[in-house]
Amino acid sequence: MEHYAFVLSRIEFDQVLARIASLGIPYGPAFDSVGKRAGFGSKSGARGMAPTVYFNDPNNHLIEVRTYDS
Repeated sequence: MEHYAFVLSRIEFDQVLARIASLGIPYGPAFDSVGKRAGFGSKSGARGMAPTVYFNDPNNHLIEVRTYDS
């Protein structure tokens, strides 16, 4: 599965999650659950497990954002 992934600070991650939720953008805790609005998940990445959220941009590209900050 191809997607764009971004690592953010915890503050940025929380801001992105709040913004997509407030705008009504479908999101989910995993790539196959976009639209469930179930909050963020915890997925393994390059630096281990991390809070992660997935959503689609206006062109339907899958976007992953995560933070490794506690």
